[in-house]
Amino acid sequence: MLLILTVLLLAGCSLRADEQRPPASEPFLFPAWLNANYTDGKINIRYPSEWTRGRSDRFGEYVDDATKRTAAFVAVQYLPRREYESHAEFADLAARILRPPSGRSTTLEYTQAARVGGRPGIEASIIYGLISPAAGPTMRVYGIELGSGEVAILIFAAEDQTNHAAEFAWIKRSITWEAG
Repeated sequence: MLLILTVLLLAGCSLRADEQRPPASEPFLFPAWLNANYTDGKINIRYPSEWTRGRSDRFGEYVDDATKRTAAFVAVQYLPRREYESHAEFADLAARILRPPSGRSTTLEYTQAARVGGRPGIEASIIYGLISPAAGPTMRVYGIELGSGEVAILIFAAEDQTNHAAEFAWIKRSITWEAG
């Protein structure tokens, strides 16, 4: 009898816990500070509204945080087609895209498989050479293949990654893609 009562009690607790969970159909909620949206018809990126938007020849369209002690930005540009065959070739391409204006070198930290907005791709982590080849901000460059054959190049860059790590994680998680 005690065994039956224990099973019923546990089953009741289990049902009660399920009742308190939100339905799986409810949309994922992003933090309130992720309240602005960049879209270009291919990608949607949520970012904090105090960040500014801009464009540069080197990085493409970007949103940036110049309000903190150390600056950061997220940029997007597109290649007409895949121009690399391996992780090493992608790292070389990323370094060419990031080439510092002074002509100093970049240092590759690593490359790895990555996923952004549900799409597979490659990530290269590169130290942008300012003072010396290994002294400068870290930039993470993603190459994400689109259904159209284009490759989206996403750059997450910060003078100090630890100051922007949480923001970058949420921004990356917020990325969605349009069909194609």
